[in-house]
Amino acid sequence: MPDPALYVVVRRGRHEFRLDRSGALSLPASLFDGPDAWRDPKGRVEAEPYDEVWASGGVLLDHDRRLLRWYNRQGIANDSAGLRRAVLPLLGWRWPGWTVEHADHGYVDVIAGLPVDGGTLLMPDRPLRGLTIADLVAGMNAPSGVLGRPLSLDEYVAAVDPFEHLSHLRGYELTVVSVRDVEGTVRDHVGGMSLTPLLATGPELLTMLRDLPTVTVPGEQYVDGGVFVDVAGRTVTAWQGRSGRLASARLAERWPGWLLSVHHEGLPGHLRRSGRNDAPLRLPWRTVLAEACLMFDHDVGRAEKDFAALLRDGAAWPGRPGLTGRRLAVLHRLCVTRSGADPGPDPDSASPVASPGQR
Repeated sequence: MPDPALYVVVRRGRHEFRLDRSGALSLPASLFDGPDAWRDPKGRVEAEPYDEVWASGGVLLDHDRRLLRWYNRQGIANDSAGLRRAVLPLLGWRWPGWTVEHADHGYVDVIAGLPVDGGTLLMPDRPLRGLTIADLVAGMNAPSGVLGRPLSLDEYVAAVDPFEHLSHLRGYELTVVSVRDVEGTVRDHVGGMSLTPLLATGPELLTMLRDLPTVTVPGEQYVDGGVFVDVAGRTVTAWQGRSGRLASARLAERWPGWLLSVHHEGLPGHLRRSGRNDAPLRLPWRTVLAEACLMFDHDVGRAEKDFAALLRDGAAWPGRPGLTGRRLAVLHRLCVTRSGADPGPDPDSASPVASPGQR
């Protein structure tokens, strides 16, 4: 099944739309080939852009502002904010002189500022429906069946290894609700509830949560969205891990007298806003590497062996003859950046890690 990508190219004040029928599958990995490879993007030139329903991925290539912006609704990079946080600086390294951004709002960020009628291109907003207390309790107790059997979160964490179960890494996509009361105490609740119905419940959500048990916030790998409510400040701050739009203006109407805002800093930003250290719950580096290998279609069976010494010892170059090509060089740079070692030459230069033209 095709996964179309919309490419918007802006050059000398003029814009062009291109449709690549399977381009979303390779985003953002294909962007690491750099600006020369994207001088004339693939795809059929269209008079109008594909609408949001069909555009599984998108790229804005604004040569006038030297701005690169992308999203992909289908790939691991959309599922993992921790992976995006790790690889975005490296994508900027491949696009020197450009501003490189993830399109946090998805399609709407790619067509922003263009002379098109967004109202006819965007998916219609769904009716807002809040949660009942039964919905809330059911969501908090829902197991995951991703491995073929119902597993609690603890059982899932024990069973899933990132290098053995890459296709099941996102078996739990939980929402964290944290409430700081007027005395400054933070209570955390976690479950499989969708973010929009949670917010659509309005202040009644606080009443529902009052008698429900609190839990420990799980690691970033298992969380896909969150709400932080500061009762004293009467503020509600929401976030979602994947690209897309929250109907924030409509949801704000459900919280009269409160200030509702949205951020794109994932679970780390959620924890910092509630006054806690986010470092222990950030995506483990072993998982980042496994997800990056999946994104670049690298043999994950070799990945740990290829990079283990680098991550453990910070050696500048592992010296393995199989570590060639631009994408492997990016994985290598990802590891040396983590280890604090010398990142070495650019992947387009002559080196034992990168050979020009290889991908």
